[in-house]
Amino acid sequence: MLLKHCSIHLIPSACCPSMLPVRMLSILILLFSLCNADSICTTELKTDPPEIIAEYGGIPVIVNCTTRLGDHYGLYWRVGNESSDTEDEEMFISHLVPVSDWNVTAECKMKFNESYECSKELKVILFNNPEVFHSVQLVNVIGEETQYRLQCDIINVAPVQYVTVSWYKNSEKIQTESFNDTTTKTPVNESSILRVNISREENVVEFRCEAQLDFGPHRPKLPAISKTHRVSAHYAPELKTQNSADDTYALEGTNITLSCEAVGNPLLVYNWICDGKNMLENTTSLSLPQVHGNKTCACTATNYLGNITKTIHLHVEPRGCPLTLTPSETVVKFGDPVAINCSTSARYVEGMGWEAPFGGTGFERPPVVTWRVEKLEEWTPSPSCYATLVDGSQCTVSPVITVYKTPDSVSVSDMGHGSMVEGREYDLKCDIINVAPVQYVTVSWYKNSEKIQTESFNDTTTKTPVNESSILRVNISREENVVEFRCEAQLDFGPHRPKLPAISKTHRVSAHYAPELKTQNSADDTYALEGTNITLSCEAVGNPLPVYNWICDGKNMLENTTSLSLPRVHGNKTCACTATNYLGNITKTIHLHVEPRGCPLTLTPSETVVKFGDPVSINCSTSARYVEGMGWEAPFGGTGFERPPVVTWRVEKLEEWTPSPSCYATLVDGSQCAVSPVITVYKTPDSVSVSDMGHGSMVEGREYDLKCDVINVAPVQNLTVTWYRGNETVKTDTFNDSTMTPVNASSTLRISTPRDYNGLTFRCEAELHLGPKGPKFPPNVTSPPYTAVVLYKPFMESCPDHVTVVENAAFSKSILSCQADGNPPPTVQWFYEGKILNSSKPLTRTDSGKYTAIVENSRGRSNTSVHITVEYSPSFTCKEHYEITVNDKHQSICEPVGLPTPTLTWLKDGKQMVSPQLWKKNDSGKYLLKAHNTHGTAEHTLYLEILYAPEFKEGNESKEVLQGENVTLSCSADSNPPSNITWIYTAAVNSNMTTEGHQKTVTITRATSTNAGYYICVAENKVGRNTRFITLMITGKSSQIPFPIIWVSLTLLIIILILLVVCCRICQKKRGHYSFFPVKVSNVSNIPLTSVQANGKAKDF
Repeated sequence: MLLKHCSIHLIPSACCPSMLPVRMLSILILLFSLCNADSICTTELKTDPPEIIAEYGGIPVIVNCTTRLGDHYGLYWRVGNESSDTEDEEMFISHLVPVSDWNVTAECKMKFNESYECSKELKVILFNNPEVFHSVQLVNVIGEETQYRLQCDIINVAPVQYVTVSWYKNSEKIQTESFNDTTTKTPVNESSILRVNISREENVVEFRCEAQLDFGPHRPKLPAISKTHRVSAHYAPELKTQNSADDTYALEGTNITLSCEAVGNPLLVYNWICDGKNMLENTTSLSLPQVHGNKTCACTATNYLGNITKTIHLHVEPRGCPLTLTPSETVVKFGDPVAINCSTSARYVEGMGWEAPFGGTGFERPPVVTWRVEKLEEWTPSPSCYATLVDGSQCTVSPVITVYKTPDSVSVSDMGHGSMVEGREYDLKCDIINVAPVQYVTVSWYKNSEKIQTESFNDTTTKTPVNESSILRVNISREENVVEFRCEAQLDFGPHRPKLPAISKTHRVSAHYAPELKTQNSADDTYALEGTNITLSCEAVGNPLPVYNWICDGKNMLENTTSLSLPRVHGNKTCACTATNYLGNITKTIHLHVEPRGCPLTLTPSETVVKFGDPVSINCSTSARYVEGMGWEAPFGGTGFERPPVVTWRVEKLEEWTPSPSCYATLVDGSQCAVSPVITVYKTPDSVSVSDMGHGSMVEGREYDLKCDVINVAPVQNLTVTWYRGNETVKTDTFNDSTMTPVNASSTLRISTPRDYNGLTFRCEAELHLGPKGPKFPPNVTSPPYTAVVLYKPFMESCPDHVTVVENAAFSKSILSCQADGNPPPTVQWFYEGKILNSSKPLTRTDSGKYTAIVENSRGRSNTSVHITVEYSPSFTCKEHYEITVNDKHQSICEPVGLPTPTLTWLKDGKQMVSPQLWKKNDSGKYLLKAHNTHGTAEHTLYLEILYAPEFKEGNESKEVLQGENVTLSCSADSNPPSNITWIYTAAVNSNMTTEGHQKTVTITRATSTNAGYYICVAENKVGRNTRFITLMITGKSSQIPFPIIWVSLTLLIIILILLVVCCRICQKKRGHYSFFPVKVSNVSNIPLTSVQANGKAKDF
């Protein structure tokens, strides 16, 4: 059942409670009569427009409501909490709906009768277009990418459920976001977050945030509101050019601008420093006016991600003519081609060219321009190269060109004097015909091959060809015999210029002289083998040629030649030879010595020792004169037939184990003899090694064999093998094999194995003893050491019984002298109190005790124990404040800890004191305690407070006062801590107790007989309790009313008043409000329970 806008107001009666059942019965009857109201409301109400979508705060909207039902009791609009006038019997009604209330509601209502009405709700959507704000936060820069957090703030938008936020990257939509808040109608602020990575390649990226109120496909779509922000990837500075250093050239005195172009984001800040000076320039370029010297400028581009520096070397070239001629000087043969390059490396040359009568060029761009003539036929050419500089100035350079012509002829003449006579001087003339330029001509005279005179010419003006002559004065002696004179003419242009071939002419002359022997000695000795033929020689010189005559032992041999043959000589002779010409004669005497026959050869060395592959040489020599020739016969290294006295057998690389060369001699009579050397060829071993013959590791107490293998050694008969244990010789072996070629040999050593041998090295040494002819130091090869591995049971050695260490020392080998020994290397585990010790944990004062080491390997195990005492410096763990009861016996209330036990000293007020036997009241105060042992000193300050029980200054007493007098009783006590004072007495209305400091006072005003009695003062603290009695006696009379009676009367009066107030309260009943509301009504606070009468007014029940 649909019940619309029906409410019942119930007003309970305060004076007539019996009316409540009647009122409730009326409500139930009304509800029953409306049970079938839903079947009556069948006509559909229509609104135009069917819904309102309007901007908040705008013009009110006109809405229409129509019905096809004519029989009704009236139409009206209810907007918010207000209703329009009811239109009876109308099928159409209009109304204005304001849009200035976010929670506005609108309903068109139609009454069917006095008790029923139906309604149609008009949906109202009020909106507010937002403002959009955009913010960007740089999050991080990683490599080539930059991370941003973009936030789009949508401000003051309503209703938020229709907002769509779109993100665009450049023009591409990349993200859309909406909001699900369907309850909030009023404006709110919302944000949308976009996280992006911008790569360096993307450069600048435009992000746009667009917020739009979208009410659905068939509803109006408002224009989007957007905000755009540009972001870019950040990166450290980089130079646009690859080189971080550059060279720039400038002409002295010109202005120059240096450029430093770099890229980076954010924008770069530039800094220029030239020769250590900051130029205060923050741009990509630096202007330097009128530069005069070289500079080195560094440009640094910086942003927050880093910096980069470019170094520019400014080379300032001095002013001058920067032209280079190649060649700058040249020598050209008349009629030959010539070319000269003019070049420049200067950057400030605008253009260049050649000016010349022939071969000139136009104005050309640098760096090179060439002057070229194909056939030079000018004796004095004068080209010049010019350059135009960037500032408009010019300069020129000219080459030095020498044009030459070689002589047509060079001739030598004796100037007509004919043959020369010994002892006179003669002139020779050299003619040089048609040569240019004459200043470079050099005429050299040679006697045989020796230069004896040089002549040049000083004519520097004549460039064309001329004829010149040179004179040489000579004197020929008899010693010179025939002399050859040569005249040589040469064009010499200097050390760095071409030197042309000399042109020469030769002339021979000679002098006559008497005979002279070719040898200095006029007597000579000649030796011959008995029975051989011998020829004697007598050579002399003379001009004209001499005539010879031989006489032997006084006999003229009738021989007119330079030699005399004597067949089969058997005895000594003396022969004289005389040479004669028309200028004189000379005689030579020859003594012939005849030697008996034999083999006169000597080998050096006759015995030799050679390493295989090494070079070897043996000299075979003779001193005999009758040896015709000699040589070596051998498979290799042999020689031919050579002249005595020495012939050598030489082999660069001896690779024969049994070489057998022999030296032979051929005597003058054709007979031969020979001798052979003794050669021993040796080879050191390829390797020498020691092996355990496969048994591996050794066990203590057993015997083992070691083998020494000597590989490829020769000759083995000269081999000695020596065994060493450590550096001690233990065995030597030799071999009897006569084999000369390389063989393998071995030697065996038997050893026992005590544990001391573990780690001991054994080695063998192979040495070749080659005798006195062998090397000074016999060649030897030693094996790599063989390290014996002996396995034995582990044990611990050098362990002390007791060790003292300092606290916090690490448990390590350094605090113990224990050494674990065993093979294999044993494992060592230390135990303390049955647990494995953590060696990384420092020892503390609680770790003193017995430590046990267990040493174990595969051969067994053993253990040993050490008692470790951990000592430590003194320390205090005491409080800073102590309380001691007076007269207590002195005891050490604050004992230091330490090992060794520290000595304790008490100081008070800076003075050392002796602790008292009993503590007294005046012992309270501040004390300094000092504890000392061998590891240090500790101090502690404490305050000692002496406590004692309360003590009264006055004893018990009796006090008598007159009735009506005021009485004051005071009580205080001396104690520590201060006492808690309590008075025990019979309280009265005229007595009062006050506290002042540590004193409590009982004051009695106008004392009466009721105040008489015992007053007990109790003083108590935690140490003890003390009591003092005061007896108060009252004498005399008084008529006043006692105060206790007055107080009791007042109390009873107050209780009576409270009871009267409670009895006078009347039970009041309140007015109530009860509402009934339909199922689909959301706002029930404003729906009264009423019935509709004919006049349209509500009637309250």
